[in-house]
Amino acid sequence: MDAIPNGVGVEVMNNQVYEGHFVDGLREGKGKLIIDNNIEYEGDFVKGLLEGSATMKSQKPGLSYTGNFLNGKEHGQGNWASEKGEKYEGGFANGKREGKGVYTT
Repeated sequence: MDAIPNGVGVEVMNNQVYEGHFVDGLREGKGKLIIDNNIEYEGDFVKGLLEGSATMKSQKPGLSYTGNFLNGKEHGQGNWASEKGEKYEGGFANGKREGKGVYTT
């Protein structure tokens, strides 16, 4: 029988590596998630999903997001930048830009 992770540990599964805290087998609290050796999320997890303040960075130079997440998606205020030099600072809802913000190219 496999033990349910609690405390600090590492999980490797489906091209994902997670380092951080677990509660009852779920990612909970501070952690770092790397997907496909390409995208890195670092921040707060709640019941297995990014929630609260976090940073997303890609191996592609310039692609990043720093701000709030809800249910694993960008939500609330944040700063996004693309590898093409585009930038957006403002509101996000359900992973998309929404509300007031400033977009520059």
